[in-house]
Amino acid sequence: MLPLAGALQRLIERVGRARASRFAMLGELIPGAYAGALGIATHVVADAQLESEANALARRLASGPTRSYAATRTLLKAWSGGGVAAADAVMLDVSMDLYNGMDAQAGFDNAAKAFDVNVEPPEMIFEGK
Repeated sequence: MLPLAGALQRLIERVGRARASRFAMLGELIPGAYAGALGIATHVVADAQLESEANALARRLASGPTRSYAATRTLLKAWSGGGVAAADAVMLDVSMDLYNGMDAQAGFDNAAKAFDVNVEPPEMIFEGK
């Protein structure tokens, strides 16, 4: 299944040809901590914490800048398909809508006010606009 679904080339990109070949050909399991160290997994938690950590991550993502997340995914896909040049080619089309949105403007205001009084900007509440 690995060669058919595109996983092999993506694994090569992350862990290198030798490791990807080993994992694919030998069907070796990749323990979670090792997957985290290799950059395959972005979050590694103990089994007992899995549900609470997954729920916390889902809540954080759902209350975050969801339009920015979508733009980030678009740029990552462009980069995966053609590197920095491909991502640069779509960057303005993807980001200008965000720049003109209410969340970005509130973020700029939030950061400027904090900068003026030399403090960290407070947490933002994103409206998805």
